[in-house]
Amino acid sequence: ERAKLVTEAYEIYADCTPVLRRAHAFAYILDNMEPNMQEGELLVGSQTKRVRGVPVFPEFGAKWVIDEIDMFPTRGTDPIVVTPETKAEILPILESWGDNTFDMQSTAVLDPYVLKAQECGVLSVGARTTGMGHISPDYPRILPMGLRGVINQAKEMIEKTPVLTPEDMRKVDFWNANIISCEAVIRFAHKFSDHAAKLAEAETDAQRKKELLKIADVCSNVPENEPRDFWEALQFVWFLQLTIQIEDNGHSIAVGRLDQNLYKYYKKSVVDGDMPAEDAEELLAALYIKCTEILKLRDAFDSLGFAAYPMWQQMAIGGLGRDGKDATNELTYSVFKAWDLVQTVQPTMALRVNDNTPDELMDVALAMVQKGYAIPAFYNDNLVGNLLKNKGATEEDSRDWTVHGCVEPYVMGKSDG
Repeated sequence: ERAKLVTEAYEIYADCTPVLRRAHAFAYILDNMEPNMQEGELLVGSQTKRVRGVPVFPEFGAKWVIDEIDMFPTRGTDPIVVTPETKAEILPILESWGDNTFDMQSTAVLDPYVLKAQECGVLSVGARTTGMGHISPDYPRILPMGLRGVINQAKEMIEKTPVLTPEDMRKVDFWNANIISCEAVIRFAHKFSDHAAKLAEAETDAQRKKELLKIADVCSNVPENEPRDFWEALQFVWFLQLTIQIEDNGHSIAVGRLDQNLYKYYKKSVVDGDMPAEDAEELLAALYIKCTEILKLRDAFDSLGFAAYPMWQQMAIGGLGRDGKDATNELTYSVFKAWDLVQTVQPTMALRVNDNTPDELMDVALAMVQKGYAIPAFYNDNLVGNLLKNKGATEEDSRDWTVHGCVEPYVMGKSDG
């Protein structure tokens, strides 16, 4: 589905500047993807029509997919099912790209010496068949304003910027791309709202009908606006996590400081509201399950080097707040309890440890390691804070870090590994 849609979009928007073409293509994909929901799920939205389906990104690379497509189902690591019908439909799409793909274009400008070194196994040349990812969305900024707030900020910047130079034009194109992309994600969410409402009309089970009506209400509000409760906050995070992957095909898209970013909404719903803590934990577990749906197409070398379908969707738990005090809260413990319910491999979890980390939290974390779960990873808050200050972070930002990639600490919204 995605390969077909992005190919159509690149033809329709061929005359646009690269950043606008990319934004229009992203919007075209979201607008034309069919909404699908699984039986009983509470958070909605998927990369493909199938559970754990793998989208194809021909703009990054097409020839290697053609060369390896018959090996996908039979390779020794991370096999991927390709039906005869899928193969027959996708090969003409891939072939239509020719050499106009990122991997072919970038390889063409590499020095022959570098290519020879790569061939000999001396070095590798980063990601050419995929996006790099390695970003942490700025949830502390985005959650309170919603994507509508991001759109309004971009419009204000455009109004304040007279286009007098090529640099001015690039800025305006970027802000317009912001608007196009955010509007597309909002429409994508509304599509799920409408879909859930229609399913609710036909649903005979009273409990599921109630859930579907709630999902319809949730998706009518987020991520366009600030979440009104904890359920909406988690759906907001999932929509961003999902759509970033649909656009970029990157890996290491960080979930971020989940217990800090969403505590305001957890407190409203659970601590001060009438949502039982067990229901909040079920919603958290639903987010973890959705994260395991995210997959990407890797070539034979990468599937061997990075076996087990990893996506490195990291989240950081606990640690210091921007005020320098330990920020452990009730949601921190719920994050652990929810993971124990499902024991998924995604998202991976990093526990930030400092001098004032509660003994109770350390006991919970160490008990998980003793069970053989291999999570959480433990990070030295004091050490990493100094590391980030040495890289130029402010005192407050140096306390507000998360992890993405393998072990890289970055400040949310200010990360580009």
